[in-house]
Parts: sequence; C-alpha cells; structure tokens
Amino acid sequence: MPRRPIWKARLRCRICKTSCDLIVGHWLLGINISMLSMIGLVSLAGILVNDSIVMVEFIKLRLSEGMIPIEAFSQAGRDRFRAVVLTTATTCMGLMPMLLETSMQATVFKGLVVAIVFGELFSTTMILILIPCSYSVLGQAGLLATNDVNADAVSVTG
Repeated sequence: MPRRPIWKARLRCRICKTSCDLIVGHWLLGINISMLSMIGLVSLAGILVNDSIVMVEFIKLRLSEGMIPIEAFSQAGRDRFRAVVLTTATTCMGLMPMLLETSMQATVFKGLVVAIVFGELFSTTMILILIPCSYSVLGQAGLLATNDVNADAVSVTG
C-alpha cells in the first residue's frame, strides 16, 4: 500500500487510464463490454503494476548509484525498454489468434482478450515514458522526498 497520498493518486489515475484503454479497445472493435472484460482489466492491472514496480526499482537503483535524477530517469527507461516492449509484443501476439477468431467459442473470451491487448499496447507508452516523466515532475515540484527513493518498491508503485 502506498504510504504517501501522491502515490495513491497516481495509482488511481493509472487504473482510470487502463479503464479508458479498455473502453477504447471495445469501441474500436465494436465489442460489448462484458464481465470477462472486467476480469481482463484486473489481469491487466496486475501486469502493469509488475512492470511499473520494475521500472521504479531501476529508477531507484540509478538514483542510489549517485546519478542525477534526469539521467537516472532516462537511463532506467533505456534499461527497461527491451523487456517492456518484448513483454507487450509477446502478450499481444500470443492473444492475436483469439482476437481474430470468429467462432462462437472464441467470442465468449473476446472481451478479456481485447482488454488485455489494448491495455498492454496503450500502457507500454505509459510505463516507458510517463513513469520517468512523472518522477521528473515530482522531483522538480519537491514532492519526491529522499525517503521515497529509499522506500520499498511496493510503496511507490502508484
């Protein structure tokens, strides 16, 4: 659980953005939002929190090595780029056959697949660009205290 209100607010914003990704994906493909879509949203939230934790850990590692914040944020983005992009690509490609399937059995799971695929595609940008940028803005605004950098990863996932 995040310790500071700013992290809680960021976590809530991230969940709202993921919900918007789900709605856009369903709208683009003309699929109704179902209960399985909501299960896909929960699954996607777990994937994104995991990716975010790793990104934040890399930022904290670079800061603890003595890098200036701007360098640390950009270096963490470069370090995690390949892993995040490959995770997104393999997830989307693995789910693509089910997304493109037209049989009645596959349509049951289409909401779940659409939620995960579109959420992953849109959220990769968020993880690689917006997390380092938000850290930079928080640091310049004085909202990123030094004890936040040394806090546990779970406390800064939001």
